[in-house]
Amino acid sequence: MKCAGEMIEELLMKLENSLADHYYYHSLEHTALVVSESRILADAEGLSGREKDLLLIAAAGHDLGYLVSSFDHEKNSARITGEYLSGEGMDERELEVVRELILATALPTSPRTLAEKIICDADLSSAGRSDFPVWAGRLRRELAAVNGKIFTDREWVENELKFVSGVEYYTASGRARYGVVKEKNIHWLRGLLS
Repeated sequence: MKCAGEMIEELLMKLENSLADHYYYHSLEHTALVVSESRILADAEGLSGREKDLLLIAAAGHDLGYLVSSFDHEKNSARITGEYLSGEGMDERELEVVRELILATALPTSPRTLAEKIICDADLSSAGRSDFPVWAGRLRRELAAVNGKIFTDREWVENELKFVSGVEYYTASGRARYGVVKEKNIHWLRGLLS
């Protein structure tokens, strides 16, 4: 079986080579950020060894379902990633852990394990980062291109304010890393509505 790093690279390459261009938010860049943020949070939370490897593999595969459809993409992501990992010889117990990690990212989130909490925090980290306006703009473009959802500026800001206000970071390191900037982003969005 390949090492975790090789599997992560291959999952990222699958996304890079096959993802439609209109996924401006759910892109290779987003997935690479989720892998990177998952690694940072895992280190801060003391997650290591094979458990950390499985988390990072799941982070790399968590949006592969967009290769099929934006609808129910977590289930498709779990299936596609599971099929790849099975072909690489991963045992069923580890496959199930990876699938559960991916499924934990479905909104609304309700993670149970530390690894699930980490992947959820990493996946929603954009709400608590200073580049939030850029990623929010990418999501707006993606929703218009993929689903035909067109928002007025006010509708979009109200939608984003509701979403960001509802984001919960489940780990202490996630709250420390993203919490202050999340509040600044909420303040910025409220200012746009004034």
